[in-house]
Amino acid sequence: MTPTLRDGKKYIVNCKTQEIHPFELEPDSGILGISIGRYLLSPESFDSAELWTKDQLNTHNVIIIDELGKLELKDKGFHDLFSGILLDQKPDQIIIAVVRKSLVADITEKYCLDNALIFEHPHDLTSIFR
Repeated sequence: MTPTLRDGKKYIVNCKTQEIHPFELEPDSGILGISIGRYLLSPESFDSAELWTKDQLNTHNVIIIDELGKLELKDKGFHDLFSGILLDQKPDQIIIAVVRKSLVADITEKYCLDNALIFEHPHDLTSIFR
């Protein structure tokens, strides 16, 4: 998950361990980051998220990727992770990808998600867990 915390910056959070890493870098930090829109993102945070997620793939039936967007459309960010998850998906596994409404069609096309269920509101997800 990538919440915005009290200081107004984005962080990446391991939901299992509650481990937190800075996701958004300061422009003058001197760290070579990944630029997307007004954000400069930490490559190390993407690496951490990928490790955390891969660690959970064999033990959890629900995998959440927050979020897929412009970086993934350029084969960056969580592209490799998400592509791998789709290739190795188990029959009983549910994959939830958070996608901005304006990018749903592009993400659906890129990852061949023709049979995906699309929910506009998080509360709609309850229908898949009944």
